[in-house]
Amino acid sequence: MKKFKMRQLFVVLIIFYVFVFIPLNAEDFNKEIFQNRRQKLMEKMEGGIAVLRSAGNMSDFYYLTGLYEQNAAIFLIPEGDEKYIMFIQPTSPSRELWTGKHPGLEEAEKVFGADKSYPINEFDGILSRYLRGKPKVFLSFRDKELYDKLIPMIRNPNSTDLVQVLDPRPYIHEMRLIKDTEEIKLMRKAADITSDSLVEVMKAVNPGMFEYEIEAIIEYIFRKNGAYGPGFPSIVGSGANSTILHYEDNNEQTQDGDLLLMDIGADYGHYTADVTR
Repeated sequence: MKKFKMRQLFVVLIIFYVFVFIPLNAEDFNKEIFQNRRQKLMEKMEGGIAVLRSAGNMSDFYYLTGLYEQNAAIFLIPEGDEKYIMFIQPTSPSRELWTGKHPGLEEAEKVFGADKSYPINEFDGILSRYLRGKPKVFLSFRDKELYDKLIPMIRNPNSTDLVQVLDPRPYIHEMRLIKDTEEIKLMRKAADITSDSLVEVMKAVNPGMFEYEIEAIIEYIFRKNGAYGPGFPSIVGSGANSTILHYEDNNEQTQDGDLLLMDIGADYGHYTADVTR
């Protein structure tokens, strides 16, 4: 009996291993879209180097890279031989066993188009080398940890060279004001999924249902149609709860005659709709 249980466990682990080790398909990723965005930003930079991390800046980071990883960073160097450098966690069988397949150094270059890639744990050591001799450094002032780390590297008391420190976000956000064809397609899809979920709720809702049941229907439709999930916490408020601007508890039972307010938005391709009904 003991041997049988061990054999069952082994089979389960093998099946799990097969499912999580699915290679990334480069054909599903249009790296030219992100390459064009980086090129536009580098043209605005007029030299220097941009240092951006995903931590605390995921939206802008994804806009420029197409990479959705919590612990990653990039250098953009308009006048460098290697203009696009990515720092990412290397692939790890033990990590993937628990959390699934993640892009590594090979994918950073092959899929995401980096000219050079390094393990993220080498970021601090390599940073000072690439900063050397740069007249301008672009970094998000919102990333205080990076700012505090970087300023001592470029403000050398023994040097008369002045280094400009600039925030790239105004340039990035100006670019993001006008959506390209791909972005518009994603936004429309996010809006369509959100609308479909509202229609399905209207078909299904009855007095006596709990708000969280209605929320579950909404988010089921999100996922069923390919969305990552809600782009923000869903507001499903009935009765007096419908007057609370940012009500997120969603735990009251609906009553006959209640007004039901839903403020929701599906996140599709990292673009979020926002519809209130």
